Amino acid sequence: SIEQLGKGSGIYSDAIRHAKAAMQAGTLKGVLWHQGESDTVEQTRTEAYEERLHRLIEDTREDLGNLRLPFIVGNLAEFYGTGRDHKAPDRVARISRIKEILRSLPKKIPHTGFVESTGCSPAARAKVHFDRRSCILLGHRYAKVYADMMIKAKRPSSS
Repeated sequence: SIEQLGKGSGIYSDAIRHAKAAMQAGTLKGVLWHQGESDTVEQTRTEAYEERLHRLIEDTREDLGNLRLPFIVGNLAEFYGTGRDHKAPDRVARISRIKEILRSLPKKIPHTGFVESTGCSPAARAKVHFDRRSCILLGHRYAKVYADMMIKAKRPSSS
C-alpha cells in the first residue's frame, strides 16, 4: 500500500537514494507512478490514499530538490475489479474511488499527469497486473503525457 511507500519507509529511502545517485550522472526527468491496487483492500486505506499520494509527491519533490518535478500517475487496470477475488461490490467501489483520485490528480497538483489504462490486458487470471503488450502500450502513453507536459511548460502563461 502507499502507506508502506511514503517518507520514512525503507522503500522510500532507497528510492530517494537511488534517484540522487542517478542524478550524479544525469538528469531526473520525472517520476512514473503506477500503484494503488493494495489500497483498495480496506476502506481506511482507500480513504487515506489521496492525502498520502499528495504527501508522497510533495516529499519526493522536496527530497530531490525539484518542486516542479513531473509526477505522472497511471490508472488502475480496467480489468481490475473483475477477477474472482476483487469483484465484491464494496471492493469495486473502493477501486472506483482510487481510479477517481488518480484521474483527478492533474487538476489538484501542479506538474502532474495522468495515463489511462484503457485497452490493456491482464498478465494472469488474477487480473491485477498488465501483460507485456500492455506495459509497452502504457510506456508509450507515459511518454506522450510527459511530452505534452513539457510542451505546456514551455508555453508562455496567459495572464
